[in-house]
Amino acid sequence: MKYSLYSDVAVLTEIPKFGLISGDVVKIIDYVDDFYILETYNVKGKTLGVFSLAEDKITSLQPDEVFHTRKLEFV
Repeated sequence: MKYSLYSDVAVLTEIPKFGLISGDVVKIIDYVDDFYILETYNVKGKTLGVFSLAEDKITSLQPDEVFHTRKLEFV
C-alpha cells in the first residue's frame, strides 16, 4: 500500500457514475487486495459515493496544486 488510509488523493481518470473527472480529490477509506476504496464528497463534506480504483488511477496531492470548485455534472 503506497498511500495512507484517510489521506486525500486525486483521481487520474473519469468516474462518470459520480461525475468525477481527472484531478478531482477523493479520500482513501480502505485498501482491499490491489484496490483503494475511495470516498467522493462535495465541498460541504457530504458523501456522494464510495468506489474502488487501482493504485495507478490515483495520485498524491502536490504542494504546488490548489483546490478550485466546479459544478458537478454527471456524464
